[in-house]
Amino acid sequence: MPALSVEDLVIAGDAFATRDPRLVAALAAAGAGVGGRGRRKLRAASELVRSGSGSPMETRARLAFGEAGLPEPELNATVYAEDGHFLARVDFMWRGPRVIVEYEGDQHRSDRRQWENDIQRVRLLEDLGWKVVRITAADLADPHRRRELMRMLHRLVG
Repeated sequence: MPALSVEDLVIAGDAFATRDPRLVAALAAAGAGVGGRGRRKLRAASELVRSGSGSPMETRARLAFGEAGLPEPELNATVYAEDGHFLARVDFMWRGPRVIVEYEGDQHRSDRRQWENDIQRVRLLEDLGWKVVRITAADLADPHRRRELMRMLHRLVG
């Protein structure tokens, strides 16, 4: 069985930490006690684990943002309408510049109700002054698309 990459470890760590945020500190402590070849990877991963990721692809996107030098976004942040009622929970938010990134898995395309709800949701967010950037797995996997996405986010987020 091949060794897990730092990214694999972060994905697993995010999944656990999202269920119980106390696990972020526990993972960091465990990394300090590990010896041998895996120690460096575990330490690197423990520094990158965050609570709040909704999926492995959201973790991959967050790691790509960090590699590109973007400030860390809020994860699965809540947006309220001007009158205070709940509007949306979004994958990634940079509150100051009012930028939201939504990772769109295939179910956002293949499920008609989901697709229609997504369109309305984006329309409502944009009406409140948010810039919404929708991304897919291809935006992270294809080097050219990834560079263009990160360039755009740098421009929007600052």
